[in-house]
Amino acid sequence: MFVPSVFVNRLSDTEFVASVVNWNILPLKKHSLLLTDLGLAPHDGDSVIVRDLFAKKDLATIVDTKDAASYEVPEVKSHGIQILKFTVAPKTQDSKFIQ
Repeated sequence: MFVPSVFVNRLSDTEFVASVVNWNILPLKKHSLLLTDLGLAPHDGDSVIVRDLFAKKDLATIVDTKDAASYEVPEVKSHGIQILKFTVAPKTQDSKFIQ
């Protein structure tokens, strides 16, 4: 089994970019990226938005990161690259009024 190269760069405390490079002559059918390996440390209840920067569209929103601590990368073509942006969106809290 071939393992692609993954390069990670931090944009801010809540944003990371991961480049998945397939050096193989065969397409990469499936690869999991662990959020903790990318440097993401979302709190329980936060969501992580995954965006394809080439296609300029959101691919997934991972909610409840405690149970879903990885992202399944879609197919990467032979000698291809996929650049993904991961953004942690904190859980919104209900506002309460104090009287």
